[in-house]
Amino acid sequence: MEITPIRYSERKPVMRWRNQQMDVLRQSEPLTEEGQDKYFCDVVSTWFGEEHPEGVLFAIRWDKRLIGYGGLVHIDWKNRNAEVSFLLGNKNVDQDIYIDRFSRFLELTRQVASELALHKIYCVGYDIYQYRFQAFKQSGFECEARLRAHTVIDRQAYDVLIHSLRVH
Repeated sequence: MEITPIRYSERKPVMRWRNQQMDVLRQSEPLTEEGQDKYFCDVVSTWFGEEHPEGVLFAIRWDKRLIGYGGLVHIDWKNRNAEVSFLLGNKNVDQDIYIDRFSRFLELTRQVASELALHKIYCVGYDIYQYRFQAFKQSGFECEARLRAHTVIDRQAYDVLIHSLRVH
């Protein structure tokens, strides 16, 4: 697995994947090409030149093929923490492959967080696909909070779990 800074040319696959997987994202409406172009130009591109960006996004590649994206977002430089974002392009990937790719991504992201001198990284996830949380356990993350019946997806309430890892 390889992560590289996300490129403007990768914005459309990211938009397509996000729109296909809105059930696991905090996204209430489908993204549009115009909105995605604007987000990459007005937000993501500005992060590259900042000393303390609000986020760092990566393209995730497997055998040189783009398979997903993710990174560190909502970086709080004062408190030295950031949220981990991760999305594979294939929603229906085998569970073992998902856990393997996510675990590898978490390790690479931990290394980036360490280089940025962050204290802690965390991830917010819906308890809709329980196998997805196995990657956190394999990567040393701990479940810090469970917000019971906190989000509704397709008229069913799910818990929200927050996992974290101290980097330093």
